Amino acid sequence: MKKILPIILCIPLLLVGCLSPTSVKVVADAYEAAIVEDDELVARYFSEEYLAQHSAEELTQEMAEDVRNRYGVNMMNLKELRNKEMQDSYLKEVEKQYGNDDWHIVVAQTNDQEVVVWTIIRGEASYILVNSDRMSFDRYNEEVIS
Repeated sequence: MKKILPIILCIPLLLVGCLSPTSVKVVADAYEAAIVEDDELVARYFSEEYLAQHSAEELTQEMAEDVRNRYGVNMMNLKELRNKEMQDSYLKEVEKQYGNDDWHIVVAQTNDQEVVVWTIIRGEASYILVNSDRMSFDRYNEEVIS
């Protein structure tokens, strides 16, 4: 029993590393809604300003294609970038645009040559996708990550 107790106590610590941040879960959920072609559900994840520039149908089609290209959401390598992982110039640009809001940057690999960088803001009741930038790996490496 004495040998089992430390193992049992360590299991939750190991599992914590397996859990995705909420912002990553929001992006994954939006992609999953797109793959089942539910335009209304996809639209719920985006800000009104973003939807004014992109129709829900267009977003659904584009996001569903991204999921198909990677053979599923789990293969899209979704990752939240921490501030220390991003270039200072990129951080300043995001802070200038979104101020001191509780914003997060999530990257999704859409194919073998490009990624989508999502900007998510924590709203009153939920996280909201407010911006996306599709870019090549080279541009991503030069402009976003340090």
